[in-house]
Amino acid sequence: METSAAIYKGYLYIADNGGNLMCLDLNNLSLVWVQDVLDDTNSSPVLSIENGKLYIYISTSFHLGWRSNGRAKVPIWKIDGQTGEKIWEKSYECSSVADISGGVQSTIASGKNNLKDFIYCTISRTGGQSRGLLACINKNTGKKVWEYANSYTWSSPVCVYNSQGKGRVLYCDSGGYLYMLDGENGKLLTKTRLSPGNIEASPAVFKDMLVVGTRACRILGVKIE
Repeated sequence: METSAAIYKGYLYIADNGGNLMCLDLNNLSLVWVQDVLDDTNSSPVLSIENGKLYIYISTSFHLGWRSNGRAKVPIWKIDGQTGEKIWEKSYECSSVADISGGVQSTIASGKNNLKDFIYCTISRTGGQSRGLLACINKNTGKKVWEYANSYTWSSPVCVYNSQGKGRVLYCDSGGYLYMLDGENGKLLTKTRLSPGNIEASPAVFKDMLVVGTRACRILGVKIE
């Protein structure tokens, strides 16, 4: 298991490298349900309470030879937290190279405030081996709201909000750039080069300060305005 676990009340949710998303009862560590998520999962389950009900947002990688030796569809799912039933899925065709998988290598961000109806997911090696995108998807329908294409991305997106509650989305890519986009319409607000190479890490944000590590062996702090 390479993902982090998520816990709600007496239940633990975690995905493994064998294509399983599992719900365990923490009182006795028994399996409540198991859902097939097709492939090795590096996307930690994200929990969302909607109209009093628990849902899980998650996606998966694409390993060569598991489902294809060339390209395969990588779904993003909304799953019922109680039953494990798939509510909807939105798929992207991805490719991989040896030992470096495409698909979703990051954790989904769930919006709030004016972004409460959206999730955000970075998809790697779609639209070309070196390409990727950030997708904004409607929580209720599973339909695309907008997409922003860039170099492939392993960094998880993070949503930030100003004092009026208006949301922005930040993430990094394999080209060493940090992006800030309007969370409602996907408009690029700023793009800053932080590193000569891949920024694999996910940004951490506290108030108006963002911190992220890079493969260039540097940890950077960025002021958010």
